[in-house]
Amino acid sequence: GTKGMPEVCLEPKRVAEVKILSQREQKEAMALKFDNVTICAPDGTALVKDLKFVLGSGKDSMLITGPNGSGKSSLVRVLAGLWPLAKGIITRPSQDKMFFLSQRPYLVSGSLRDQLMYPHPSQRLISTSSRHD
Repeated sequence: GTKGMPEVCLEPKRVAEVKILSQREQKEAMALKFDNVTICAPDGTALVKDLKFVLGSGKDSMLITGPNGSGKSSLVRVLAGLWPLAKGIITRPSQDKMFFLSQRPYLVSGSLRDQLMYPHPSQRLISTSSRHD
């Protein structure tokens, strides 16, 4: 239910919008902007409240730190479109201009060769290769 949920996660008329930068804007200084962004977990817990920052293209960078459960990964989930934005406005480049990596590396079962060949099954490549030694 909604009992005990923070009001910001339930507010019916809250503003929540993700804007995609135009090509012209992507060439200018601004690359990523969070304006009064609030992020809520799927259970309704407010993880991040009223976050504001701007990162310009090129030389700006940011390190996000905090204890477990403080919303670091959730911020990236919202930015990537995996979670809905609860409140605020995010202005970001188009998906083809962004790249996300998992927190944990994915390793397939098998040998080092299998890791290097993933996602191509090694047996199929061996049988179809045209090696001439």
